[in-house]
Amino acid sequence: MPNSDLLRKIADAIEANPDQYDQKTWLAVPNRFGRLQNSMVPATVLRVREGKFRCGATACVAGHAVVMSDIDPEQYLNALQEVDIFTAARDALDIDSGLATWLFDHRRRESAMPAVLRAIADGETDTTRLREVESKC
Repeated sequence: MPNSDLLRKIADAIEANPDQYDQKTWLAVPNRFGRLQNSMVPATVLRVREGKFRCGATACVAGHAVVMSDIDPEQYLNALQEVDIFTAARDALDIDSGLATWLFDHRRRESAMPAVLRAIADGETDTTRLREVESKC
């Protein structure tokens, strides 16, 4: 069963702060020059979680799931010592790999994401039906 609470929290966060949502970026924070740069090291995840980058950090649904959950990013390190955000987010949302692949795809309609997340929170996991939800937004 999907983590309905987290899915709804992400939907609410996207609606409240659309400038912090970008489906094409796992997790990006401003560098010292103010430009966004991807950063998937555990320290960055924890700093975003603690609110250190409230102004300027952006993330996709998967990035939001990792930051907004209580998972330990250190448990999801890949060979490059970066957080495997796909796996961490899939586990945090308690969804299968097929749904995660569909949901985290950069081609998802950003304007429809809150409705899609709420549909999943309500128990809809069939991607054909989720595409219908997406197309109505």
